[in-house]
Amino acid sequence: MKIKIISDGTSQGTSVVDAESGEVVPGVQLVNFTCAVGEAPEAFLHVVGISCEIVTEAAEALMPDLNPFQVQDLDMLPDEIKDFFNDDSTD
Repeated sequence: MKIKIISDGTSQGTSVVDAESGEVVPGVQLVNFTCAVGEAPEAFLHVVGISCEIVTEAAEALMPDLNPFQVQDLDMLPDEIKDFFNDDSTD
């Protein structure tokens, strides 16, 4: 389905529709549209109540990419926080 975002600049005047039929796309709860000078526009849609099937062969390979922090980033933490996580006491 190709979609179209139509807006008059208000939340009440914004809708997401099927570009061919003009029917409202059901379940859209949030639309976030951004366009920076010199860059491609981006749209984020939060849709609830959808049916989907996700197939992947390499889900585990994606996991390291989800965490943007490296071990050396821990050096930026204040000592109090490091001490909290390194505390072996059970109290």
